[in-house]
Amino acid sequence: MSAESSTPSETTLSPSTPWAGHSYGVMVGLAVGCLAAVLVFSEAAREVAVLTLRSLLGIVATPFILESTVAMLCLLVVLAINKHRLDKEGDGWVYMMVQEPDGKDGKPLPKAITQRLQGTVMKDKPVPLDEALAERSVVEGFLELGMAAEAQREFDAWEDLPDDAATSALRVKVLASNLDTAKAREILAASATRFAGEVALLSATAREQADWFRKHLPSHQEQVLLWHSEAEALAGKV
Repeated sequence: MSAESSTPSETTLSPSTPWAGHSYGVMVGLAVGCLAAVLVFSEAAREVAVLTLRSLLGIVATPFILESTVAMLCLLVVLAINKHRLDKEGDGWVYMMVQEPDGKDGKPLPKAITQRLQGTVMKDKPVPLDEALAERSVVEGFLELGMAAEAQREFDAWEDLPDDAATSALRVKVLASNLDTAKAREILAASATRFAGEVALLSATAREQADWFRKHLPSHQEQVLLWHSEAEALAGKV
């Protein structure tokens, strides 16, 4: 019969151990306790402490050093209060919208664009504007209102739209809404080949275009059927 023996595992201090986290405070407490014990039980230590305090008070109370010491203490109090305020309320810096020259010719933007934002104060840093998304939204807004010609004009006026699937889909919708069906279908087919990973987006575009004709040009039922068939054909490739 064998007896099982167990040895206690070694305990190591880590930064997560409470003793390790409060070791500095414990050391300070021990030092203060030792000093207090020395002052209580040693008359010589008390005399040295009293003489030291008298000397320090005498030095601090001299005319020039007294004013300097008070000024330093007041400065420290002000800095501490200001630090507390900054931690609580923030540094007070803000972002303001200002008009700056834009374009190669350095001319300012029209007031119709900047007047509403001029002098606007924001505490948080504004998110950078996605100009392509903003322009697409304008064109989409015209299409939603059934203003196909205005959407075409706005789309043609914008020269910096990225060459991606979203822009191609919007171009298809603009052309189809203006009854340029042949070119719209050609771009749709080419986009399905170029952006093979975005076929679902193009299929949704064709379906939305069919709904657009049903809403704004109900007399063009052939366009509704055509774009529905395009959507179904693209959906089969997903």
